[in-house]
Amino acid sequence: MNTINAKYRELTNINFGKDISSVIIELESTKPKSATPTKILSRLEDKVLEELNQNSGEAEFDIDNFKDIWSRRIALLRKEHNLNDFKMQISKKLWSKIIKNKTTISATEKTVEMTSTTRRSSRSSTSSLSYLRLLDVDDRAEFDKIFNNINNKWVLKSGRNVEDLMYEKIKGFKYEHLGHSFVLDVTDDIWRNVFKKEEIEEIEEVTDSNEFYNELPKRLVELLEKLNGKKTFQEVYLEFKDVKVDRYEDPELYWVKTSVLEFIDLFHCSNGIEVETEQDLLDDVFGFVKKIRAISRLITKNASGSTASSEAKNKKRKIDGEALPRQKAGDAYDLVFKHFSSEIGCVEVGLKDKGPNGTKEMQEKGMKTPKMMKAFCCRMLEQYPTAEPNKIKTAGLIINGWHEHYIKNKYSIRN
Repeated sequence: MNTINAKYRELTNINFGKDISSVIIELESTKPKSATPTKILSRLEDKVLEELNQNSGEAEFDIDNFKDIWSRRIALLRKEHNLNDFKMQISKKLWSKIIKNKTTISATEKTVEMTSTTRRSSRSSTSSLSYLRLLDVDDRAEFDKIFNNINNKWVLKSGRNVEDLMYEKIKGFKYEHLGHSFVLDVTDDIWRNVFKKEEIEEIEEVTDSNEFYNELPKRLVELLEKLNGKKTFQEVYLEFKDVKVDRYEDPELYWVKTSVLEFIDLFHCSNGIEVETEQDLLDDVFGFVKKIRAISRLITKNASGSTASSEAKNKKRKIDGEALPRQKAGDAYDLVFKHFSSEIGCVEVGLKDKGPNGTKEMQEKGMKTPKMMKAFCCRMLEQYPTAEPNKIKTAGLIINGWHEHYIKNKYSIRN
């Protein structure tokens, strides 16, 4: 692996680096030397279009510069994967198609905005609808197909079906919503006018996330309580430095001790903390998250495409007399936790915290991470057919700057 310089970090780690890398790996694993710049950009068309729409309204925006940035991003990642034929250019025809799609989306933005506007709820949540991709004919057909194949719908005490209510609410949406995957987040404002108050309470009771938590061992609680009343990093250091724990006999206690001491080390240097990339943030600030594998017997994997997500996206591809649709890359995560071959949890990292309604946080909290977690559940059911669906639980952690957001997902046999 080559040394990563500052420019490389700017163009890749912060801007779509893991997505480009995931596509390259998938293409090359299927057919060597097939990861051409045009094929890579074609796989990432939705993300390119999304960024184009976000930036094209700025006064200093230049389409040629935009194209050049994407060319350089792809070239740098191809070089990292030892694909050094830099003379290969991105097809002009593909760029024309993307720009044309941008024009089409611009013409419908007002309608979409009116459709997606929602009232803020008492939980200060907002709909993620307006931040997502425009649906095409195939997407709508797939949504209808999934709905029609649901055999055992969730009937509430009121006699109404959850899936029917979800379908009727979002079938006319122009942009993708989490409900198109039949993942229900009752904190999303759009459901407040769909479900009655008592129905929301019933759903929350059935999907109560309290079962995710087990009581911490008494010794672990006692160690954490040593943080109580400490007002300075020096006080924390003096309290924890002499704590005697065996890393092999008491791995949980050892993890807590080292996590606390390593975290306060971040503030020891007078020069402050310099975090330039999402990977820096994950490794240097939230390194204790990845190290959980030492006490949980899990495997961790950095920045790659999800196997479960890729399988979920490509289920409708068939080998028959017709041409295959292009294979879709699985959503890429920053970190995943695996038990053997089963993905059970993921971490998404954002370099900056732009608040709970920042675009990146809305996308990852309101769409990408929950969809990926559902894909984890579905794949586990395929791997373990005798497993009880209602006992399958997955978790997601979203990090934005110095803040964390935790998502719990419980699979329902009804969906």
